[in-house]
Amino acid sequence: GIQNLRETHDKFFLSDLYGLDRNHINVVHGNSLEVENGSAESFIQLMAFARSNDLSVATNYEHLSSKMDIGNYIDYMVMQTYFGNEDWPLNNVLVWNTDSVESKWRWLFYDLDGAMNRTDRDPFQFLDGSQENQPLLFAKLVANDVFKNLFLTRYLHHLSSTFRPQQLAPIVDRFISAYENEIENHVTRWSNPSSREAWYQNCLGFYYFF
Repeated sequence: GIQNLRETHDKFFLSDLYGLDRNHINVVHGNSLEVENGSAESFIQLMAFARSNDLSVATNYEHLSSKMDIGNYIDYMVMQTYFGNEDWPLNNVLVWNTDSVESKWRWLFYDLDGAMNRTDRDPFQFLDGSQENQPLLFAKLVANDVFKNLFLTRYLHHLSSTFRPQQLAPIVDRFISAYENEIENHVTRWSNPSSREAWYQNCLGFYYFF
């Protein structure tokens, strides 16, 4: 059957990608604050500050901006909500930085197995009113007009370019072409999907979603 090789989002991946010393990289689960590598101390401090301070106040927002990469975070939130990831934000959240005092926390985008399924689901509903770390952080940030305007501007940019159906459909086409000659063998081996036609109907679902 078909097997997919993919990078593990860990210190080795980040070290290779950015040319960093793997012994000074911190990788933390964004809700549980469980440490994957290094230390979670400064991220715990970041979340404590966000939880206990009004981020609509400019000085508080500026302080948080000095600890997290706002541009990275906005792109991350746009992608997660656009693709409708149902196994998020209470799961599949990894953040990382380095031990350098100038290093800002960034979010890793991965695992969309539970995405692109439903067009009737409000992707922001799980970010509303929750006291879990990730939904709370977003709720606190959108109280700040500077952040809110950046977020909306960036979202509109992606909707009119990156995520246009005409832009995404050829990507689906390429994957269909790559897999279609092997899918019969995969069905025979694993019975999941149940048939070539079922697989193809699943593929058509992406066009509909976009």
